[in-house]
Amino acid sequence: MSIKVLTKINKFFLIYNQSRKKLCRHSGIDVLKISKCRNYLTSSKNGFQDNERIDRIFNLLKSPDSGLLSMPTFINELEVLGLSKDDPRLMKMITDIEVYKKQHGSSYYKGVSMETFREFIKSNEELVCRAFGEELVVSNWTEFRKQVEQIYELCKKNEQGQVATYIPQLGQVDPSNWSVSICTVDGQQLNLGNYQEYFTIQSVSKPFVYAIALDHLGQDTVHKYVGKEPSGKMFNELILNHENKPHNPMINSGAIVTCSLIHSMIDSFGNKPSLVFERTKEYFEKLAGGLHVGFNTSVYISEQETADRNYAISFYLKEHKCFPSNSKLSETLKFYFRCCSLNVSTSVLAAMGSSLANYGINPLTSEKIYKTSSVKNTLSLMYSCGMYDYSGQFAFEVGLPGKSGVSGAMVIAIPDVMGIGLWSPRLGKLGISEDVSIPSI
Repeated sequence: MSIKVLTKINKFFLIYNQSRKKLCRHSGIDVLKISKCRNYLTSSKNGFQDNERIDRIFNLLKSPDSGLLSMPTFINELEVLGLSKDDPRLMKMITDIEVYKKQHGSSYYKGVSMETFREFIKSNEELVCRAFGEELVVSNWTEFRKQVEQIYELCKKNEQGQVATYIPQLGQVDPSNWSVSICTVDGQQLNLGNYQEYFTIQSVSKPFVYAIALDHLGQDTVHKYVGKEPSGKMFNELILNHENKPHNPMINSGAIVTCSLIHSMIDSFGNKPSLVFERTKEYFEKLAGGLHVGFNTSVYISEQETADRNYAISFYLKEHKCFPSNSKLSETLKFYFRCCSLNVSTSVLAAMGSSLANYGINPLTSEKIYKTSSVKNTLSLMYSCGMYDYSGQFAFEVGLPGKSGVSGAMVIAIPDVMGIGLWSPRLGKLGISEDVSIPSI
């Protein structure tokens, strides 16, 4: 899929800064103007077979003096094209190269022959050929990265907003944290800032939990209990729609009901609270594509101790018979708090977002995680309801499916293109960022 897909969404690229109240539609990245300066190969569509293309890669990168190819040079070129050496798809190739390095010592640095090079990339021939043939979704990764870095630095200067304190543990986070991660549907990755720092996912968990419910119970069953419309109110309002249901699964009341559906109606998850959460966490781990997903016990305890509003919402829901008949309120709430207390990084969020952008298939592992229909419904509600009472303006200004969280986290999915993970603990007055004008770069 070409990067030109971005032009179909009004030629903008989302830049978001949760803590610094920056959210903009930045038209400076005009994908039609990105030059193809690394056109290593002629596309296989024009008659070249993979083995010929591999030979061309070797000949383009080899030393003119020795006729050998430096593997560090090759790996560096892959990273220039957006493919990280930590990519799980490249694990066998990187492992084989490391073994060869140990076995051959200093001769390794002189370079390898074409035959050895072919053997190394045998397990990744298609991916490598597509990368060097500029057939990945972002064909000029160098220019793309440069422009994202410029916008990242511009957003970093804004220090407006306040860290959330109504959950005490969140108030202890360093407000200067700011990170952006991108994972495309072809597995190209970009990480900037504090992307190795972990934080609790909070409400960004809601679309992924909703998709689990859809996968196992189906649309009709899930929406028998929860609506599909924006509420126009704050995320924790005691309010129901005209059918006496929560307005949507992206606000607290709807997410709590969704958790009750998973906890009480999905037989394959087991009948014990610990098993239900374990099965749910497995979904998040698959979405992360091999990256670590943790659990923050102190935040979980802090959530329970300061959850008066969520308890009030839950009793309000129970009074109006919004839960399944066999639902247990205390277990539902614990499950909801556990989901919010999962520990992630922006790298994890980007991989999760890219799985939604890629029809439920994780680009880094090729594992099918969600049904396509579940992804479609999830993206629709993220677009219309993912930013609480800022959702309409976000849809108007940005026009992409997204979900925010009170920890300062945000996930964006650009269908067919990429997932974006962002984190900055400072929040605007609506609990997310506010629209602030930004000068052109």
